[in-house]
Amino acid sequence: MWAAPGFKHPARDMRETLVLEDDFYALGMVLACALIVVSYFSIDPSALPRFLDEFVRHGIPPEVRDVITALVAGDVAAARDTPGQWQPE
Repeated sequence: MWAAPGFKHPARDMRETLVLEDDFYALGMVLACALIVVSYFSIDPSALPRFLDEFVRHGIPPEVRDVITALVAGDVAAARDTPGQWQPE
């Protein structure tokens, strides 16, 4: 199966079929790349939380980080619920 570097779920190579979490992971990476012009995550996926935390430290709402983190983890419920709980100032 083909995949775009940086948007392929890390566990995808171990499966023979696609699962919904693959799409949510890719969506999370699309959102992350909207914040970060260059994607380092195909090289070092563990860098994503550090980048997101730094953006939060500089003023990005933590809910944005939480949605991206949930999507990348395949936690659809958390990704869906977070915007509904967001109370922008």
